[in-house]
Amino acid sequence: LQSKSRQLKRIYISRNAGVQRRTINEDEVLNILNERGFTKIFAESISFAEQVALMARAEVVVLMHGSAVSNLVFCQPGTKVIEIFSPHQVVQIGELISHYQKLDYYYMIGSGIECPHLRQLVYDRDGYEDTLVNIDSLKNLLEQAGVA
Repeated sequence: LQSKSRQLKRIYISRNAGVQRRTINEDEVLNILNERGFTKIFAESISFAEQVALMARAEVVVLMHGSAVSNLVFCQPGTKVIEIFSPHQVVQIGELISHYQKLDYYYMIGSGIECPHLRQLVYDRDGYEDTLVNIDSLKNLLEQAGVA
C-alpha cells in the first residue's frame, strides 16, 4: 500500500472490519464512491506512517465518525471531508479539526434504530449502532461538495 498510497487522492475509510458504527449498506455506498474514483481503506490494517501519508495526499476523505477522524489533522488545507454520523452520536471533533486545518467539511447523519430499548438490546452503548446511509443524500452531498 505504501507505493499505492502516493496515488490515492479519494479515500473512503471503512469501519466495517470493526464491531461498532459500521455502515449497514456499505456495498451501495461503495458503488457510488467507486464511480467517483474512491478507494476503500481500513485504517486499522495499515501503519500509522501509511495513514499519515494517505491523509496528507488525499483530496477527498469520506468516513464514518470514529477514531480515524483524528487523522484529519494530517490533511492539507482545502481537502474535502465528508463525515457520516450515527443518528445517536453526532460529535463535533471532525468539524473542529477541519476548521483548524482549513478543510472543506461536510457531514450527513445516517439512520439507525429509533427505539432506545431495542438499541440497548442490540448494541453495547447508545450511539455505537450500525448506520444506514441514505444513498440519495450521499449523492446530493457529494454533488454539493463538488465531488463528481
